[in-house]
Amino acid sequence: MSQRSRRSSVASESTRPTGGGALALAETSNAARQAELSPQRRPSSALSLASQRRDAEEEPSGGEAAGPQSFCDQFNREFCRQLHVFGASREEAAHRGPTVRAHQLGGASGEALSQEELDRLFTPTQQELLAGFCDTHIIPDRLFNGDEVGGSTAPQRLMLSAHILATGNYRPGSFAQAVHARMCGHWVNLVNHYAGVSAANRVGIRESFDHTGRLTMSVGEDENEAGESELGVARQGVFDGISRRHRRTEEQAIADGEAASEHVAFRCENLPMDQLDSLTPGDWLYVFNDNGRDGQRHGGGNHSIIFSRYGSDWRHNDEGKPYRIILCMSQISPSAGGREETRFIGPHYGFVGNERITPITSVTRPSQGARPVRNADELAAALGTGAEARRNQAFIARFMRRRSGRFDYDALARDLRTENEAMIDEIGQGLDGQRMTPMQRAAFTELNLRRQEGQTAQSIGELVRLHQKLTSLRDCARILDSSRAESAPGVEERRARRADHAAPRIATQWRRIAVFDGRVHGWVQEEASAARDLIEEHGLIELLGRVQLLERSLATWWTRRSGLSEASAEDFETQRRQADEAERTMDEHREALWDAVVDARIERRVPNPYRRLHRRSTRNVALLPDRRLDAEQRLRGLQGQSGYHTAHITRGEEGRAAFNGRGQRVDGQLEHLVPEPDWRRYIRSE
Repeated sequence: MSQRSRRSSVASESTRPTGGGALALAETSNAARQAELSPQRRPSSALSLASQRRDAEEEPSGGEAAGPQSFCDQFNREFCRQLHVFGASREEAAHRGPTVRAHQLGGASGEALSQEELDRLFTPTQQELLAGFCDTHIIPDRLFNGDEVGGSTAPQRLMLSAHILATGNYRPGSFAQAVHARMCGHWVNLVNHYAGVSAANRVGIRESFDHTGRLTMSVGEDENEAGESELGVARQGVFDGISRRHRRTEEQAIADGEAASEHVAFRCENLPMDQLDSLTPGDWLYVFNDNGRDGQRHGGGNHSIIFSRYGSDWRHNDEGKPYRIILCMSQISPSAGGREETRFIGPHYGFVGNERITPITSVTRPSQGARPVRNADELAAALGTGAEARRNQAFIARFMRRRSGRFDYDALARDLRTENEAMIDEIGQGLDGQRMTPMQRAAFTELNLRRQEGQTAQSIGELVRLHQKLTSLRDCARILDSSRAESAPGVEERRARRADHAAPRIATQWRRIAVFDGRVHGWVQEEASAARDLIEEHGLIELLGRVQLLERSLATWWTRRSGLSEASAEDFETQRRQADEAERTMDEHREALWDAVVDARIERRVPNPYRRLHRRSTRNVALLPDRRLDAEQRLRGLQGQSGYHTAHITRGEEGRAAFNGRGQRVDGQLEHLVPEPDWRRYIRSE
């Protein structure tokens, strides 16, 4: 297969099913397809559409039996736009991949991985789960945040997880749906959870559980200055312009092209120009997009995204402001869910046409070796350490100042262990026993039982941190479970009530997709007809077989694409995958026919339309996936507007506080224990 064919074949994989049940819109979809193939556009091909379909039924594969795809092929096609993060250093990976334009995601961003490489990256169980996702686009539970870690790095898992959560579906209620977060930063939280890089020392629902409500805890591992491996927190800030806010005048805001009346109170500091080229895949970025009602709410105009790679070199707008195109993942609204997209970044706010140039105001980067916690040592490192030893000693000293006797740290530790054990049991029983993994429970239990005697102010901080973490998890899990039980009936009712209202707009998006498919059919059919005419004119009968293979594969693809709008929710993903495979086969036959004609050295002898039509098909078919993706993302948003379950839904002020972890902390300090113990119980006579 030619290099052009390989690129086009991979590019055809850049769109995937957007989820939800396919509506019974066969009449409107097929009508749109037939309208696209009007008589003046239909070439005088030797095979009519009807005969092509008969041939396709006789030879469903278009002349070549398409056997089951290997996991290697599935992975490279499904995650073609994430391949840049493999086989290169963290810094180099960001600069790999083809140049793109606005609203175009491009094709493969790196070299395809071999099965041997995949075996080093993923365990057999992970490979099975990934293959299942490629087949069905159902998000597998515990792919990267369970007890199996594999050999992949944190940036690699983040890229895969962002794609999975942006394109996959799960079933939190009676229907399958996309992942809908409460806000853009919350969606990034969920990606971090799924990738197994969420910091265990954070508190609150959004920092503790994945989109299904399962517990996630991760530990970081990096090399210290001595070159030794060192455990620590999984996620660290690289640049924080959020806290370095400075006042701005209205004139300054207007000069930068911002909505001055909304942002004159303060503005976050921007990432300097010399650091804008140092982003790495998986970085959590805040970009200033001038949204929000005022300078104090909604992130102050900031939007959370996950950086994937650079999509262009530096350019300048009409005002001379520099910018680069990047590829990223984010959630632009709760109803739309996550998406892969292009954005413009630069050191200054501005515009390129209607596109915003958005400065970066915060960068948070996962540890390269971040992974789920597997034992007590990793849990202790993930919970962190600080100044608790000194502060606990000072706190107890103040408490004992006017009291005689000594403070019994061992007695306090025994009480904390008893409470910890009860909380471990309660948390572990959540979600029908699925909230914790076996390794998570073992790590909690082992850490809780360490150092049975001889506790001091210097050592008890570890047990206090564990108690604080478990208290936060227990309270958050209770609120999360009760909120979900309370909100679920309303969501189901809204979904049923809004389905009829959303159906016409969903049908419109199906018609748009049908028009795209009709264009492909028309282009390829005209190309095949021109090739047949050229071959017959020069008497190269031996090449007619290749034309027939192309026409039959085109008919197979057409039949499978036409049936998508009629597919049931259960069969939709499988039929979509079959249509994608048929499209790849068709494109391979198209390129093979072109190569055969070129080898026969007849395409340049006389003027003929085949060369022109082949170039047109190649150019437009390469652009088609991005156009389809836009329509399918709109379809995904419309399906979301019919009603959906929001991840981590909570109710009331108590729920909002639990979601954000307000009033909770993991700092190991005795004075911050909740509820506060009766310290007098631990005074012992000398």
